[in-house]
Amino acid sequence: MTSSRNSAHISSFLVRFILPTILTMALFLAAFFSIIIPTIENNSLERKREMIRELTNSAWTILSTLENEVQLGRIDTLQAQRQAMDQIKNLHYGHEMKDYFWINDMSPRMVIHPYRPDLDGASLANYTDPDGKRIFIEMVKLVTAQGSGYVAYSWQWQDEEARIIPKLSYVKGFAPWGWIIGTGIYIDDVKAEIKTITNNLIKISLSILFIISLLLAFIASQSYKAMKKQQLAEKALRESEEKYRTLVESAAEGMVMSLEGTIMYANQPIADLLGYSLEELLRMETARLFLPSEDPGENNFMTLLLEGRRVPERFEAQIRSKNGNLIDITLSAAPISLGGKTGFMAVVSDITTRKKERSRLGASEEKFRSMVNNLNVGLFRISLGKNPRFIEANPALVQILGYPSKESLFAEPLLDLYFNRDDYKTLGHATGPHGLKREIVRFVRKDGSSFHAAIWGVRVLDKNGRISCFDGILEDISALVLQEERNTRLISQMQAALMYHNQRIGSLSLRPATDCPASTPIYEAIGMMEAEHAHALLVREADKITGWLSDQEIRQAISQKMPPLTTPVSAIMSSPIPTLPEQASVFEAWADMRHNRHPHLFITNNKGDIIGNMTGNDILAIQHYSPSVLLDAIRESSSPDELIRTSGIAPFLLTTLIESGVKPQNINSLTTQISDTILTRLIVFATQELGPPPTRFAFIVFGSVGREEQTLKTDQDNAIIFEDVPADQEPSVQKYFLALGKKVCTWMNAAGYTFCEGNNMAMNPEYCQPLSTWKQYFSRWIFSATAEDLLRIKIFFDFRTAYGDTALEDELRCHIEGIASENFRFFQMLARNILQMAPPIGLFGNFIVETSGPKRGAFEMKSAMMPIVDFARIYAIKNKIRAANTITRLDTLHELKILNDINHQEMIQAYTYLMQIRLRVHAKAIASGKHSPSNHVFPRSLTSIEQKLLKEIFSQTKNFQVKLSYDFTGQINNG
Repeated sequence: MTSSRNSAHISSFLVRFILPTILTMALFLAAFFSIIIPTIENNSLERKREMIRELTNSAWTILSTLENEVQLGRIDTLQAQRQAMDQIKNLHYGHEMKDYFWINDMSPRMVIHPYRPDLDGASLANYTDPDGKRIFIEMVKLVTAQGSGYVAYSWQWQDEEARIIPKLSYVKGFAPWGWIIGTGIYIDDVKAEIKTITNNLIKISLSILFIISLLLAFIASQSYKAMKKQQLAEKALRESEEKYRTLVESAAEGMVMSLEGTIMYANQPIADLLGYSLEELLRMETARLFLPSEDPGENNFMTLLLEGRRVPERFEAQIRSKNGNLIDITLSAAPISLGGKTGFMAVVSDITTRKKERSRLGASEEKFRSMVNNLNVGLFRISLGKNPRFIEANPALVQILGYPSKESLFAEPLLDLYFNRDDYKTLGHATGPHGLKREIVRFVRKDGSSFHAAIWGVRVLDKNGRISCFDGILEDISALVLQEERNTRLISQMQAALMYHNQRIGSLSLRPATDCPASTPIYEAIGMMEAEHAHALLVREADKITGWLSDQEIRQAISQKMPPLTTPVSAIMSSPIPTLPEQASVFEAWADMRHNRHPHLFITNNKGDIIGNMTGNDILAIQHYSPSVLLDAIRESSSPDELIRTSGIAPFLLTTLIESGVKPQNINSLTTQISDTILTRLIVFATQELGPPPTRFAFIVFGSVGREEQTLKTDQDNAIIFEDVPADQEPSVQKYFLALGKKVCTWMNAAGYTFCEGNNMAMNPEYCQPLSTWKQYFSRWIFSATAEDLLRIKIFFDFRTAYGDTALEDELRCHIEGIASENFRFFQMLARNILQMAPPIGLFGNFIVETSGPKRGAFEMKSAMMPIVDFARIYAIKNKIRAANTITRLDTLHELKILNDINHQEMIQAYTYLMQIRLRVHAKAIASGKHSPSNHVFPRSLTSIEQKLLKEIFSQTKNFQVKLSYDFTGQINNG
């Protein structure tokens, strides 16, 4: 029986181990020669193909980089090609650095070949390899059809002309220059490499087969011992089966079996929970994992379990993980006896997450309770019935209603808290199934004072669906109601003022215009003014009015040691004469006097004759209307929050003025005055918080703000220039001004002047610098004149001081004028950059509009205006004109005879009309409720006359660009 069983074991051993091993070896050899070696060959060749493709792409990148330099205007195409040829010719790789790249063009003609200089510049149209293949014609066809690809042919091996072998190359076309660049591999080299790899693998495989044979012999010699051990293993297996069967029948989660204080079995879930491997857990002392409680007052079931005593069927405990952490668990334990050994079997459930959630829930409840008690909004619950009262309230509600405690509030009848008891009907009866929507109700505090509150609420139903109480929120909005009333009054004043703003000057009672000859002695002129009760006197010379005289000139002459009274008035008169046509509005007169500081204005009729004059006192009433009211309210604001609330009126005021037909220049001027006033006041608030500035500084604005051409859509463009200080003091000084810039910019953003997307703001350390650094900035921008530098010039050159020491601005302008005015290259680069900005009009006179997206069919008006702005700026820089405003720049260019009368008039009219359209679009957006109006204009929304006028303006703008191109580049650019 035993012999038969041994024979069976031997036969089984041969069938199960020896035969599969031999078959495996055979399969290995078959797979090795039929699959592995061919695969290696294919992969090796594919890697080589991929290598030359990536190398060619890398070399192609050199050409692309140089072409980009050409596009940026840094070098010309010929220079770029020469640099490319030099770099490619010296570019080698591979063994002994003999592998190379070549370049030919699409003719084909050889551009550069490192090893065949005899072909450089030669035609390759008829060049063939030994097999008659027209290699380079094939390359041209491939690049024309696909742009790049592989070509197989025969070629000399590296630099050995006599050795011709098969070659595979990858070529790629470079379209901008009409070039083809390529490199390749020699097929013989690849085959030699593959042969070497194959031979090595065969040697390794034979070695492995030899080792396996030795192992088989060793296995055979150990067969008898293995059979004996197998018999013992069968017995152990039966015992193991009993253990696993018991565990599987008893456990559902983490499972542990402990016998005589040692872990005999653990499943994978408990190993994962503790961070051990199964091998580490086996034979581990049970007490190392299961911990008795350290709390003497707590039932220590774990200790009882380890001692083999009775414990509850399920209890909570702690278990120690491999990293020492304690894990909260529930334990289901049962005693067992196995092989004469006693112990227990336990099912372990991790409850860490559950306990954390329980703890988190408690913390959330406490946090919510704390939040409710600390809210500034009142939360309450009210009982219902004939005598309703508060039955729950948070501290905020008690404070809002002015009661010393919850108890005193709960004792007060709810109806007594309503200023009007009928309002309770809203609270009690108007609440539907979705609750009470926001209602404004007037309440009475304990001290008898009343206030406005917003109240929300919802009915609370009991389990039978009946109303049991009422929960709600009450918020004191007295301050908001007061502010709304102030805004309403202010808007009413503004609306009432519109008729006066738009009233024609000619409809007012004008003072008569008195004149005298230029030779009239001063004393006679004074007598004439007293006799006529006139504040101003016109001076006439040969039937032409040449100047004017007012009591201001006389007072000034007296303060400066007045000449004899017999001196002619022409010696002290002022010129030119400030005039406005009688069709102008009162607002225009007020804005002109305020902006130009004219104490008098002379009014002209349709023929240009002066028919009267007016003083600031004559239109003093305007000081009581909208613009002045708003500006005064901003100046008198006591905090940033109050100023921000007040400034919210500005868009509506400006919209009203736009719709009333006020001139665009006046709208721009008023918008600038408002923003400057807001900025000035906010800087004052900031210095009050931060303390006085450590040194002189100028808070400058630039861009459209610097040009005083703000619209209803303007972001922030500002910076800080501070006086140069010793190097050791500069960090602390800059820290102060950065803090000031951050406060001011943040407040400006809240007031509706949004942060600059390009971060061109005083809160950016780059733009909060001493004067010397700003000089370096402008020097670098002007002398480098890169595309980015020119963009900065176009933004930063239009700057002015909105607050602070203007001497710093003057010194910076002197520096800019000194380095820019004669820098021909700078003006040439700036002009070329400007000429890239063309008006949105096509070759055939059609608008160029966006073709996709939400603005499809529209053009951007801000960009359409930039050619005129850029035109005025470049001529202003060239001629040292310090004014930043576009209209003022054009006027000055006209005075300097740089613009003739017709061009000056056309540009002024064009710019004014474009600004009018832009402001109108903004006003329409504000009126429709949009807080951020767009600069896009849809031509279809304009009348046919407006469209024709815009097309004419855009066409004329191109003519202006022709002049600019000729003056600064020496070329006539026709767009």
